[in-house]
Parts: sequence; structure tokens; C-alpha cells
Amino acid sequence: MEHRYFSIDIGGTATKYAHFDRGGKMQEHRSVATPTNKEDFLKLLDQLVGKLEDSVVGIGVSVPGIVDPMEGTVTFTGALSFMGTFDLASYIRLASGCPVFIGNDANCATLAELWQGRLKGVENGALITLGTSVGGELVLNGHLMSGRHFQTGQVSAMVTNFDEPTRHDFSRQDDRRRGGRLQDQGCPRRLGGL
Repeated sequence: MEHRYFSIDIGGTATKYAHFDRGGKMQEHRSVATPTNKEDFLKLLDQLVGKLEDSVVGIGVSVPGIVDPMEGTVTFTGALSFMGTFDLASYIRLASGCPVFIGNDANCATLAELWQGRLKGVENGALITLGTSVGGELVLNGHLMSGRHFQTGQVSAMVTNFDEPTRHDFSRQDDRRRGGRLQDQGCPRRLGGL
């Protein structure tokens, strides 16, 4: 039996999932709407990983937010902030019985491009992701930048509405206390020269 890997790409609008062989060739893929509350989100994860075939030997998950890949925890942001900080790796590991790797979505996209895509063989470069939000990552000396807190080189929390900018929603409670506006933190109303 050939070993396969299961990949889940959680986005603010859609959750995509696929099986891959050891060489990274996608064998099958599907997409579903990403739920908008914690209960339905966890139900979706249970459905996706609860009955994987015996040939699946590992699961990789890309997710927007602040990810500690060593601990498997995610501080969800943006459209998924309803999840708060959550030990996603442990949850999926318990539901599936498989080893799990969790990574920031822009980091995962960059690693994929370094392995088999447009960044293969590139020493210094950048990748920009466009989806429900905008993200990105930097490559220096042929390696993904990560840093002590796994955020070095990341491009995220970008203001896309300059007329009514809002601060990045790391915690809804914290957001309500501060009024949820960039100006409340002394940030300029308009960002020029970018």
C-alpha cells in the first residue's frame, strides 16, 4: 500500500483538502465553505479527518493566523477569530490518530513553492498570497524566514480599506475595548509610499 498524506488548507471563505503522494503529486481534491462558528468548524474538522484511509500516514494543515508549529497552537485572526487561540494540532491528532503538522498559510505556500514551484532554486524571494485576506512570506538564502516567534518575514494584517481601517482582530474582546480602529492606536489614517 502506497503511503499518502492528507492536506487541509483552511481559508476565511473556503476549506480545501486533498490527498498527496510522497512526491507531492495531488491525487484528489475538494473544497467546502469554511464555517463561521466554532462548533461547526470543529464538526467540519471531525468529518474531514475522522475516517481517513489507512494509507494516510500524516496530515498537514495550513491556516491563517499566528501559528506556533512546535506546539501546534494557532491564534486565529480575521474571518476565523471566533476560534481564539486553539491547540489545532492536538485536536486533529486525537480525531485522526495521525501525526499532524500545522503551519501558517503563507508559510506553507512558500514552502511548497520552494519545494516544487516557482521559488525552487531561488535564493532570495517573496511570495504574496491573495484570498479572503492578503499575506506573504520572505525567502532569504534559500530558506523560509521564521524567527523565534515564527513570524519573521510574514506579511499579514494588511489594511485593505484605507477609508475605514480596522485593527487586526487578535481578540474580539480586546477589539471592543479599544474601539477596533487603527487610529485609536496612533496609526496614520492613510499609508503613503507603499
